[in-house]
Amino acid sequence: MKRLSAILLLATLMAGCARTPEGIGTTTLREMSFTIDFDGPINDDYFYYVAIDTTGGGDGPVPVFPGLIVAEGWVTGSATHFIQYHARQYTVNRIISLAPLQSEPIGPPIRSTIPQAGGQRLQFTVDLNDIGATGSSVDVNIISVDVPLSETRRLDGLGLGGTQFLGEVNIQSDRTITNLEDSIQPETNGDVLDRNQTIVPGQPNPETSPLDIVDWSITTDV
Repeated sequence: MKRLSAILLLATLMAGCARTPEGIGTTTLREMSFTIDFDGPINDDYFYYVAIDTTGGGDGPVPVFPGLIVAEGWVTGSATHFIQYHARQYTVNRIISLAPLQSEPIGPPIRSTIPQAGGQRLQFTVDLNDIGATGSSVDVNIISVDVPLSETRRLDGLGLGGTQFLGEVNIQSDRTITNLEDSIQPETNGDVLDRNQTIVPGQPNPETSPLDIVDWSITTDV
């Protein structure tokens, strides 16, 4: 009996040692998931971005139109991070400078789906903790560009002029926002823009359709 009691006491002590010390907890994932549909098959030579301003309430991320804006890079306004899809790879990036644009990769999304051949959808999930989104909201724009550093690039962003970023997207509760229900100007096909923010004529066509955002949804799970 004494031997059994000693074994039980030792097991109890070991269990107590294995517990997490007081005051130290695990970090809970705070997820933001994106689903983005295009008018044509994803072109792995093109660049697809979701630009985020984690400070919220500012000028918001908007695309650079070389014929109108003197800037080095594809995004201006206010942005702190972006997720890039290019060459069958997603990366999460922190913006160091907007003028000129300088950034550093901080890792992949926590989940992502590589589109199959002919696929027209991008899907991925980021952890809001990874991008330092500690406030009540973020600003978001979706920007697709054929050649980001070309002076004659073509691109699409949210809204008819590409600059209708989603302002102050709530990240304090679980919810889903969608193109049709939550856009000031819902996305439709045929609004890819040139360097002067003018709609490229002759759409749809094989070169512009892969850039043309036609639908999106964003889900927060916090």
